[in-house]
Amino acid sequence: MHADAADTSPAPSRGEATRARLLDAGRTVFARRGYRATRVGDIVAEAGTSQGTFYLYFSSKDDLFDSLQSEVTSEFTRLAESLPDLGPDPDRVAALQSWIQQLLLASDRHRPMLRAGTEADSTRGRESIADHLGSLGSALAARSGLRGRRSFDPEVAALALVSTLERLDHMAGDGRLDVGDDDLARTTARIVTDALYGPSATGGGDRTSERERSSAT
Repeated sequence: MHADAADTSPAPSRGEATRARLLDAGRTVFARRGYRATRVGDIVAEAGTSQGTFYLYFSSKDDLFDSLQSEVTSEFTRLAESLPDLGPDPDRVAALQSWIQQLLLASDRHRPMLRAGTEADSTRGRESIADHLGSLGSALAARSGLRGRRSFDPEVAALALVSTLERLDHMAGDGRLDVGDDDLARTTARIVTDALYGPSATGGGDRTSERERSSAT
Protein backbone atom coordinates (compact mmCIF):
# COMPACT_ATOMS: atom_id res chain seq x y z
CA MET A 1 0.00 0.00 0.00
CA HIS A 2 1.38 3.42 -0.99
CA ALA A 3 2.12 5.85 1.86
CA ASP A 4 0.26 8.57 0.00
CA ALA A 5 -2.88 6.48 -0.58
CA ALA A 6 -6.07 8.46 -0.16
CA ASP A 7 -8.05 8.10 3.04
CA THR A 8 -11.11 6.06 2.05
CA SER A 9 -12.93 6.39 5.39
CA PRO A 10 -16.35 7.99 4.87
CA ALA A 11 -16.71 11.65 5.71
CA PRO A 12 -19.07 12.38 8.60
CA SER A 13 -22.59 13.21 7.56
CA ARG A 14 -23.94 16.70 8.04
CA GLY A 15 -25.95 15.52 11.03
CA GLU A 16 -22.92 13.85 12.63
CA ALA A 17 -20.87 17.00 12.09
CA THR A 18 -23.55 19.17 13.69
CA ARG A 19 -23.84 16.87 16.69
CA ALA A 20 -20.05 16.86 17.10
CA ARG A 21 -20.02 20.67 16.93
CA LEU A 22 -22.66 20.86 19.66
CA LEU A 23 -20.65 18.45 21.84
CA ASP A 24 -17.47 20.50 21.34
CA ALA A 25 -19.38 23.67 22.20
CA GLY A 26 -20.85 22.05 25.29
CA ARG A 27 -17.42 20.89 26.43
CA THR A 28 -16.09 24.43 26.04
CA VAL A 29 -18.99 26.13 27.82
CA PHE A 30 -19.17 23.64 30.71
CA ALA A 31 -15.43 24.15 31.24
CA ARG A 32 -15.82 27.93 31.20
CA ARG A 33 -19.07 28.40 33.11
CA GLY A 34 -19.51 25.22 35.08
CA TYR A 35 -22.54 22.92 35.07
CA ARG A 36 -25.10 25.05 36.92
CA ALA A 37 -24.46 28.32 35.08
CA THR A 38 -24.51 26.78 31.60
CA ARG A 39 -27.69 27.18 29.56
CA VAL A 40 -28.71 25.68 26.24
CA GLY A 41 -28.53 29.20 24.81
CA ASP A 42 -24.85 29.42 25.78
CA ILE A 43 -24.10 26.15 24.00
CA VAL A 44 -25.87 27.03 20.75
CA ALA A 45 -24.22 30.46 20.72
CA GLU A 46 -20.81 28.80 21.05
CA ALA A 47 -21.71 26.29 18.32
CA GLY A 48 -23.12 28.97 16.01
CA THR A 49 -26.45 27.21 15.62
CA SER A 50 -30.03 27.51 16.89
CA GLN A 51 -31.94 26.06 19.81
CA GLY A 52 -34.20 24.28 17.32
CA THR A 53 -31.16 22.51 15.91
CA PHE A 54 -29.95 21.66 19.41
CA TYR A 55 -33.20 19.85 20.23
CA LEU A 56 -32.90 17.72 17.11
CA TYR A 57 -29.90 16.03 18.73
CA PHE A 58 -30.34 16.43 22.50
CA SER A 59 -33.42 16.57 24.69
CA SER A 60 -31.84 18.88 27.25
CA LYS A 61 -28.63 20.28 28.67
CA ASP A 62 -28.40 17.16 30.84
CA ASP A 63 -28.67 14.91 27.79
CA LEU A 64 -25.69 16.60 26.13
CA PHE A 65 -23.77 16.66 29.41
CA ASP A 66 -24.32 12.92 29.90
CA SER A 67 -22.98 12.27 26.40
CA LEU A 68 -19.81 14.17 27.28
CA GLN A 69 -19.52 12.33 30.59
CA SER A 70 -19.87 8.98 28.84
CA GLU A 71 -16.80 9.85 26.74
CA VAL A 72 -14.83 10.52 29.93
CA THR A 73 -16.12 7.35 31.57
CA SER A 74 -15.17 5.30 28.49
CA GLU A 75 -11.58 6.54 28.61
CA PHE A 76 -11.21 5.82 32.31
CA THR A 77 -12.77 2.39 31.81
CA ARG A 78 -10.21 1.62 29.09
CA LEU A 79 -7.46 2.81 31.44
CA ALA A 80 -8.77 0.59 34.23
CA GLU A 81 -8.79 -2.40 31.89
CA SER A 82 -5.15 -1.67 30.98
CA LEU A 83 -3.99 -1.75 34.62
CA PRO A 84 -0.94 -4.06 34.69
CA ASP A 85 -0.53 -7.01 37.03
CA LEU A 86 0.51 -5.70 40.43
CA GLY A 87 3.24 -7.04 42.67
CA PRO A 88 6.31 -6.03 44.68
CA ASP A 89 8.96 -6.91 42.10
CA PRO A 90 10.64 -3.92 40.38
CA ASP A 91 9.23 -4.62 36.90
CA ARG A 92 5.66 -4.57 38.18
CA VAL A 93 6.25 -1.43 40.25
CA ALA A 94 7.68 0.25 37.13
CA ALA A 95 4.66 -0.87 35.06
CA LEU A 96 2.31 0.56 37.71
CA GLN A 97 4.26 3.83 37.67
CA SER A 98 3.84 4.05 33.88
CA TRP A 99 0.11 3.35 34.22
CA ILE A 100 -0.28 6.05 36.88
CA GLN A 101 1.39 8.53 34.51
CA GLN A 102 -1.26 7.69 31.91
CA LEU A 103 -3.95 8.20 34.54
CA LEU A 104 -2.53 11.62 35.44
CA LEU A 105 -2.47 12.64 31.76
CA ALA A 106 -6.10 11.58 31.32
CA SER A 107 -7.09 13.47 34.48
CA ASP A 108 -5.36 16.61 33.22
CA ARG A 109 -7.05 16.30 29.83
CA HIS A 110 -10.52 15.87 31.32
CA ARG A 111 -10.11 18.07 34.38
CA PRO A 112 -12.73 20.69 33.32
CA MET A 113 -15.35 17.99 32.70
CA LEU A 114 -14.43 16.19 35.92
CA ARG A 115 -14.98 19.42 37.85
CA ALA A 116 -18.26 20.04 36.04
CA GLY A 117 -19.22 16.44 36.79
CA THR A 118 -18.69 16.97 40.52
CA GLU A 119 -20.89 20.07 40.35
CA ALA A 120 -23.53 18.21 38.33
CA ASP A 121 -23.56 15.32 40.82
CA SER A 122 -24.28 17.66 43.74
CA THR A 123 -27.08 19.30 41.74
CA ARG A 124 -28.67 16.13 40.41
CA GLY A 125 -27.99 13.87 43.39
CA ARG A 126 -25.88 11.41 41.42
CA GLU A 127 -22.39 9.94 41.74
CA SER A 128 -20.72 9.85 38.33
CA ILE A 129 -17.34 9.08 39.90
CA ALA A 130 -18.79 5.68 40.85
CA ASP A 131 -18.68 4.78 37.14
CA HIS A 132 -14.90 5.34 37.13
CA LEU A 133 -14.28 3.63 40.46
CA GLY A 134 -16.32 0.53 39.68
CA SER A 135 -14.16 -0.47 36.72
CA LEU A 136 -10.94 0.45 38.53
CA GLY A 137 -12.00 -1.51 41.62
CA SER A 138 -12.64 -4.60 39.50
CA ALA A 139 -9.25 -4.21 37.82
CA LEU A 140 -7.46 -3.82 41.16
CA ALA A 141 -9.13 -6.98 42.45
CA ALA A 142 -8.15 -8.93 39.35
CA ARG A 143 -4.57 -7.64 38.97
CA SER A 144 -3.50 -7.60 42.62
CA GLY A 145 -4.01 -11.28 43.39
CA LEU A 146 -5.68 -10.23 46.65
CA ARG A 147 -9.32 -10.78 45.69
CA GLY A 148 -10.02 -13.16 48.56
CA ARG A 149 -8.22 -11.24 51.30
CA ARG A 150 -10.69 -9.96 53.90
CA SER A 151 -8.79 -6.76 54.59
CA PHE A 152 -8.77 -5.81 50.88
CA ASP A 153 -11.81 -3.98 49.49
CA PRO A 154 -11.04 -3.14 45.83
CA GLU A 155 -13.58 -0.30 45.63
CA VAL A 156 -12.11 1.36 48.72
CA ALA A 157 -8.62 0.83 47.29
CA ALA A 158 -9.72 2.44 44.01
CA LEU A 159 -11.22 5.41 45.87
CA ALA A 160 -8.03 5.84 47.91
CA LEU A 161 -5.85 5.73 44.77
CA VAL A 162 -7.96 8.15 42.73
CA SER A 163 -8.53 10.55 45.64
CA THR A 164 -4.83 10.63 46.52
CA LEU A 165 -3.75 11.26 42.94
CA GLU A 166 -6.46 13.87 42.36
CA ARG A 167 -5.51 15.81 45.48
CA LEU A 168 -1.75 15.65 44.93
CA ASP A 169 -2.10 16.52 41.23
CA HIS A 170 -4.33 19.48 42.11
CA MET A 171 -1.81 20.74 44.68
CA ALA A 172 1.06 20.34 42.21
CA GLY A 173 -0.94 22.13 39.54
CA ASP A 174 -1.57 25.25 41.62
CA GLY A 175 2.00 25.42 42.94
CA ARG A 176 1.43 24.20 46.50
CA LEU A 177 3.44 21.03 45.87
CA ASP A 178 6.78 21.20 44.08
CA VAL A 179 6.65 17.86 42.30
CA GLY A 180 6.34 16.76 38.68
CA ASP A 181 4.17 13.98 37.26
CA ASP A 182 7.12 11.57 37.03
CA ASP A 183 7.97 11.90 40.72
CA LEU A 184 4.29 11.83 41.67
CA ALA A 185 3.73 8.61 39.70
CA ARG A 186 6.91 7.00 41.08
CA THR A 187 6.09 7.77 44.69
CA THR A 188 2.43 6.77 44.35
CA ALA A 189 3.39 3.47 42.74
CA ARG A 190 5.59 2.66 45.75
CA ILE A 191 2.89 3.73 48.21
CA VAL A 192 0.27 1.54 46.50
CA THR A 193 2.63 -1.44 46.33
CA ASP A 194 3.71 -1.06 49.96
CA ALA A 195 0.08 -0.73 51.06
CA LEU A 196 -0.96 -3.91 49.23
CA TYR A 197 2.04 -6.15 49.89
CA GLY A 198 3.93 -4.57 52.81
CA PRO A 199 7.04 -2.33 52.78
CA SER A 200 9.41 -5.25 53.22
CA ALA A 201 8.08 -6.92 50.06
CA THR A 202 9.42 -4.12 47.86
CA GLY A 203 12.84 -4.53 49.44
CA GLY A 204 13.33 -0.86 50.06
CA GLY A 205 13.21 1.51 52.90
CA ASP A 206 14.75 4.17 50.65
CA ARG A 207 11.95 6.57 49.80
CA THR A 208 14.22 9.33 48.53
CA SER A 209 13.03 10.63 45.15
CA GLU A 210 15.27 11.56 42.25
CA ARG A 211 14.30 15.20 42.81
CA GLU A 212 15.45 15.06 46.42
CA ARG A 213 18.70 13.30 45.50
CA SER A 214 19.54 15.80 42.76
CA SER A 215 18.81 18.77 45.00
CA ALA A 216 21.06 17.35 47.70
CA THR A 217 24.10 17.15 45.40
